Amino acid sequence: GAGLNLVLALFGSTFVGIVLVMGVQYLRPKIVNPEHVAQSLGLRLIGVAPRVSKPDAALSDLTSVPVPFQEAVRAIRTQIFLASGPVSIRTLAVTSASPGEGKTVIAGSLGVSIARTGRRVLLVDADMRRSQLNRLFNVRSAPGLSNVMAGEVPPSEAITQSSVQGLFILPAGTKVENPGDLLDHERLQRLIQSFGQVFDLVVIDCPPVTVAADATIVANAVTSVLFVVGAGTTSPDAARDSVERLMSVQARVVGVVLNKTNLETHSDYYYGYDAEEAKTA
Repeated sequence: GAGLNLVLALFGSTFVGIVLVMGVQYLRPKIVNPEHVAQSLGLRLIGVAPRVSKPDAALSDLTSVPVPFQEAVRAIRTQIFLASGPVSIRTLAVTSASPGEGKTVIAGSLGVSIARTGRRVLLVDADMRRSQLNRLFNVRSAPGLSNVMAGEVPPSEAITQSSVQGLFILPAGTKVENPGDLLDHERLQRLIQSFGQVFDLVVIDCPPVTVAADATIVANAVTSVLFVVGAGTTSPDAARDSVERLMSVQARVVGVVLNKTNLETHSDYYYGYDAEEAKTA
């Protein structure tokens, strides 16, 4: 009777509520195309990079990634130097809102691309929770940044040369429980400044902003920050929150790279390619 109807009604409304909450989570809009970047973040879009089917391929030779990706990285490189304006970029941190947006591949590829212009580049793995640069460049993982910050080895013993002329790597180093405890702001700033006297450019692969406070510590110690957004992976809110966190520590965000995009959809954003060339490249 009435009791059963009431139970059914309550169960029905609870079920609908659960479905709505799950639906909202699932349907929460994601940043997918270049227009979304401008609308959501109000930051300069300085590059659109296509999804790479094998992001784990060794980056020591950029020819292992598709030609459109190489072109995109060259365009990003050019835009970064144009975006610097009166402040010359000597230290660049690369980060994202959350894991899986491809920031490490962008940072590594940029390092290779810039070294190829004849500059001496140091690529630093500051993502000590999930270090990947040593694997991408086939170099040892330690000693590295954690060992330098702990005062165990001098930087000269931790930096290793990559197989790319002019590109050097400072790996993450020995795993530590709380990387944030090691990243003393002043010591990190002094270390990065000392690198700036030896290298033309220091590119730092940072942890994602939402995962650890480490990203904001590094972002504050460098001259510029590049924010990577994986197409279809990040909501505008999450990206906005991350950018606000970076701004709150006076980080200078030079622009956004929209990564992992569908090449056919945004082929007009690939410099030097028209849609047909991009598809066949």
